[in-house]
Amino acid sequence: MNKEAKNIEEQKDNYITIGDIFISLKKNIVLIIFITIAITILGVIYTFGFAKEKYESSTVIIVATESNDADVDLNNSLRLISTVASLVTKDIVLENVASKYVDVNDKVALNTYIANLRNSISVSSSEKSFLITISVKNSDKNLTEEQANLIAESIILVCNDTNGSISHLLLNSINQVSKATVGTRVAPNEPLYLIVSFFCGAILASIVALCLELFSNKFKSKKDIECNTNEQIIGELFYGENGSLDLSKIVNRLIDIEPFNKVFTNITLLDPNNQIKTIMTTSTTSGELKSTLSSGLALAITKSEKKVIVVDLDLRLPSIHKVFHLEKYNGIAEYILGNIEYEDLIKHTKNGIDVITAGKIPANDNPVNFIESSKLIDLVNRLKDNYDYVLFDAPPVLPCNDSLIIATKVDGVIYNVAIDKARKKDFKECLYHLKMTDCNLLGLCATRLKMSKFEEKNYYYYGENYNHHKNKRKK
Repeated sequence: MNKEAKNIEEQKDNYITIGDIFISLKKNIVLIIFITIAITILGVIYTFGFAKEKYESSTVIIVATESNDADVDLNNSLRLISTVASLVTKDIVLENVASKYVDVNDKVALNTYIANLRNSISVSSSEKSFLITISVKNSDKNLTEEQANLIAESIILVCNDTNGSISHLLLNSINQVSKATVGTRVAPNEPLYLIVSFFCGAILASIVALCLELFSNKFKSKKDIECNTNEQIIGELFYGENGSLDLSKIVNRLIDIEPFNKVFTNITLLDPNNQIKTIMTTSTTSGELKSTLSSGLALAITKSEKKVIVVDLDLRLPSIHKVFHLEKYNGIAEYILGNIEYEDLIKHTKNGIDVITAGKIPANDNPVNFIESSKLIDLVNRLKDNYDYVLFDAPPVLPCNDSLIIATKVDGVIYNVAIDKARKKDFKECLYHLKMTDCNLLGLCATRLKMSKFEEKNYYYYGENYNHHKNKRKK
């Protein structure tokens, strides 16, 4: 890959794609549903329990001027309509209405009433007519009718006041076309409130989910891993949530074994003199596909016609026997206790991979005692003499110190780092303690990486075609 292509690939890792957003939302779907339901329930409670009912009543007045002047045109009429519409909410009009409800001598009460009344009024007019609609909205349906009619009467009175400054323009030019009737209910609009509550809940939930992802203290991409450590990444696994690996399904498929081939290739490049024969795989916490890596790497080594054995040293939570469909018993624990011999310890599989299972530790025994046993050291040396590669599946570093002890007994260590699993702080702390053992850290393996649909399609297309041509050559 040339430098320009590499830069483009690095820049692409920094982008947040639509696919990333959907993945984040899907991952937090339970949280999204919970928040959405909670906000919707609050909307229901507010709508039917706390929202005040609102009623609206409207009256219509007409502005019609009579003039014998030929130069009185439509524009002048429109100006008069606009003037009247603006007068509706002025104090000169509203004082007459307020005087019906409060003492005009109490200026504070009068001004407060006028302000509240002004907020409840809406005025509308059209350029195509001389009509002005005055609407009043409040919680009393009878009061809305009364106030709307009083406002209409007040505006007519003000315009007909011969002592006023506007009577020469609007004298006898305004009439009430239709009186207001009992107010009709306009709020709350239950369906609208509920729909808004649902969508607000969904939007808020999505924002919370995305913020949790954005500010998460877990790794989000391969680039994120590279930025938080100086260690080289020697492998990438694009496996899903369950992280399972069934060797019977991948043994003949390049698209599944290719990631492990790359890990093995990188190991050989790091070890041109073939000094690395015992390799331990570990991680910060469980679920980071360390057992998947051990098993898949063994399969890749077998395909290269090398002799390999996988040893399950995760004595606390063993899983290698499940991968190869073997019994857990008659393994490391029984061998160190002296219950079985070397010949009974090794289990052979149809894939050409030999396996040593964990066995069963007595309830009162500490797994550390088995790992520190001199008999285990002798076993490791014997396996090195009989196999090209010995792969140890070790426990995660965070919950116990077993891996730190095993790391001192092997030639190299591969450390798995899964997307959205271990916290960055825990990863750095565990890696620090692992390096304190002075082990040979070969590199990191980034696991649970996300692959776009386009990348997945091309990856599978390449793998299938490669196998097709490979099989043709064999024939």
